[in-house]
Amino acid sequence: MPRTDDGFSLVELLIVLAIMGVIVAIAIASFTANTSVAARVACLSNQRTLTQAVTQYQAAHDGRRPAVMDDLEPYARTFARARRCAADGRPLVLDEAGVVLCTHPGHDG
Repeated sequence: MPRTDDGFSLVELLIVLAIMGVIVAIAIASFTANTSVAARVACLSNQRTLTQAVTQYQAAHDGRRPAVMDDLEPYARTFARARRCAADGRPLVLDEAGVVLCTHPGHDG
């Protein structure tokens, strides 16, 4: 009886599945890397927003630095969101010099 090649062999099917698995693994790795970069950029944006609020506070209060982060609320429209790190929700802190810093490991100030 003659053999007809109407479908894929088991080996061909396994090769296709292996290739698809590699592609999915690469896509997942790329997605997680992009997510962490996006969170870092959002955190830097929050720091920039609060640093501008510090500058506005100092201009309105004869150069004095804000005592606590809550003093900046009137100067930052997105204060509730901006006062936290976008990566993990930790609060941004205000150091003695009035510089806004992130406490997330891997975010260098």
